This record gives sequence, structure tokens and C-alpha cells, in this order.
Amino acid sequence: NRNDRSRDKPNSIKSIDYGTRKIMDLSPQRERNICDEINEDHACTVYALVMSTLSSHEARSSIQNTKLKSINSSEMKLSFETCEYESSGGLCHMREAIIKFDPPLTSSEDVLPRIVEKHYESLSPNISWIISDPIARVVAIVFMMLGYITCFLGIDEFARL
Repeated sequence: NRNDRSRDKPNSIKSIDYGTRKIMDLSPQRERNICDEINEDHACTVYALVMSTLSSHEARSSIQNTKLKSINSSEMKLSFETCEYESSGGLCHMREAIIKFDPPLTSSEDVLPRIVEKHYESLSPNISWIISDPIARVVAIVFMMLGYITCFLGIDEFARL
């Protein structure tokens, strides 16, 4: 019987049916292979994902040793080291970040495309940076003032100032 043969084959991925959506369940070996591949070939992506989880204050710390530690259908866990040289004299801490997948992954073939999607999300501009980051706030105010002067005074009046 065909179903009996498929049960005997070692499978690295189990599908669990939760209603209408199948959720993947990676074997520990397959999960380790995916993490190793991402860490070796996509280190910049892992770094960008870590940076996207940090506040603007935390992102000013030195971030080192970023690694994808585990991945399952609903989330990926990243580990990293933060070092604060100015405030604590070079004290470093290991930390962990969790990034959720919404909707959950359904197969191992979804892993890399979804991580790339999260990578692009992490690199997209965040409007709150204009308010929370002092340098971005100053740049935004300067540009608004220049735009206001150009719009209401005109270029000729501005040149006379």
C-alpha cells in the first residue's frame, strides 16, 4: 500500500493540518541545516533582522555575532551580542530576538522567501525614526524650513537673505 510506504520513509518535514491551513514542522536536522545555511550565506540579512527588532537607542550599541538560532512555522529566533562602550565601559551582553511569521510557514520551501521578505521589511524606512532619532528630526526640520522659505518667499527673496 502506498500510504504504508510513505509512513516508513524518514521525512524531514511533517505537515500538521490545523483546519484549512497546513503548518510545517521541521525535523531538528532540517532546522539546523536551514539555520547553518542562513548564517553562512546570508549574514547581512540576519544582521538587518536583528537591527529591525531594536529601538533606536539600542541600535546605537555595537551589534555583533548575529545568528539565526532556530526556526519553526510561526517564528524565528535570533541571537546577538550588544556592546555599549560609552555608558558601561565596554560591557557586552548576549540577547535574543524573536520575529514572528504571519501567516505561519507551510513548507520548508517557504523559509528562504519569507526570510527575504522579512529582510526587505526591516530595510524599509520607518516614519517613526523622524520623531525618535534626533539627527533625523533635525534634518527633517531643516528641509521643512527650506521648503517653506522656497514656497512662500520664492527663490529670489531667499537669495537676497
